[in-house]
Amino acid sequence: MLRLYEDLFQTSGYTPDVRPVRDVRTPTNVTVNLALAHIIDMDEKNQILTADVWLRLKWTDEFLRWNATEYGGIELITVKAVKIWRPDFFLYHNVNHEFDGWLEDVVMISSDGLVDWKAPSVTMSACLVDVSDFPFDRQACPLKFGSWNQHGHQVNYVNESEDGDLADLIPNVEWEVPKMEVQRNEHYYNGVPYPDVTFTIHMTRRSTFYVINMFLPCALLAFVVAATFYLPPDCGEKISFGVAVLLSLAVFQLLVAEAVPRSENIPAIGRYIFVSMALMSVSLIATAFVITLGDSVEDSKPVPDWARKVFLKYVS
Repeated sequence: MLRLYEDLFQTSGYTPDVRPVRDVRTPTNVTVNLALAHIIDMDEKNQILTADVWLRLKWTDEFLRWNATEYGGIELITVKAVKIWRPDFFLYHNVNHEFDGWLEDVVMISSDGLVDWKAPSVTMSACLVDVSDFPFDRQACPLKFGSWNQHGHQVNYVNESEDGDLADLIPNVEWEVPKMEVQRNEHYYNGVPYPDVTFTIHMTRRSTFYVINMFLPCALLAFVVAATFYLPPDCGEKISFGVAVLLSLAVFQLLVAEAVPRSENIPAIGRYIFVSMALMSVSLIATAFVITLGDSVEDSKPVPDWARKVFLKYVS
């Protein structure tokens, strides 16, 4: 074993600064796979996805090959990751300013030069959130990986499969992950290709918490709003009761505004609360108008024909 290490890294003059190909015109093919371990947090307001992922990269190092029969049948070794060449692997749209690299320690190298590099990491990436159907919404957050400095003629990234690995996923209390799609893309800048591999995490919100604590109370308040129309017009408590219901709806509207990002997409529950508040406002205005007419009935003039026609024929 010691003789093998000396021949690979000392006698041969191996350096991790040189891309491991004998012909510089040949790109290094890097196979990328990702396993999602846990959705740590989905910050809808700041549109940031924090996830625990396990990256796995494979490529061939042409300078790290040996004949296993000459070294006692050794076909697999492990070495420190810093001792070998590694691709310039980067997560685009990374929003973690404290990120200082992957948490790699060792790599496994086969006798045919195949390098297997596993790198666990906690990623924080930007994710465009659409809350139009909140709390019954579905989100798709892409994790886009590629090189920052090395183009496709030097390092070529390819996906190992069309689906990401969800076998070891720890369930999240708020989000369900039904699938994770993988796609390879290639963009050209100044005529030079830059390939990347994108893992799209599809998430569905578990809406039970929001239905019980937000949607059902709003629905009950809507029935209360309807009940105010059955109170007698001259009831003195009708206005105070309606104001209390209106303030309750305003509180729920603030709770929804705190939970979703500030965007032009108004969530469904927000629209529902707004309509309930509008109906309650109309009820209060109508009640005030009726009470005013009732108090001034002795001094009032006969109802005009146009008003009688509009309110008694069309509005009613």
